Amino acid sequence: MWAPEHAASLSTLTGHAAALHEVAWSPHQADQLLTASADGSARLWDPRAGAAAVAVAPVGAEALSVDWSKYDPFLFATAAVDRLVCVWDLRALAQPVTLLQVCYICLYIYIYI
Repeated sequence: MWAPEHAASLSTLTGHAAALHEVAWSPHQADQLLTASADGSARLWDPRAGAAAVAVAPVGAEALSVDWSKYDPFLFATAAVDRLVCVWDLRALAQPVTLLQVCYICLYIYIYI
């Protein structure tokens, strides 16, 4: 993580085993961010807590995109190369709340739930 006024990074978040495709800061909690990765996971981070992920959603396929719900602080969505858009609840990440099969791979998603 960087700040414009610093020449070096402020901290490094480690945990993904492959390329990172997208980062989304929470519109509800300024200290939470989600990442989508080629390793088949989406991870919740709290940069103040250190370098380890707070929670991991097992997307399965390469996760291309992630976005927070604008209305519910516990919901977020992922889109992956298997053409599944999944809605997740942070309180229960074992399985997605909703699955939607789409015709084309979603590179970006925006959710309004």
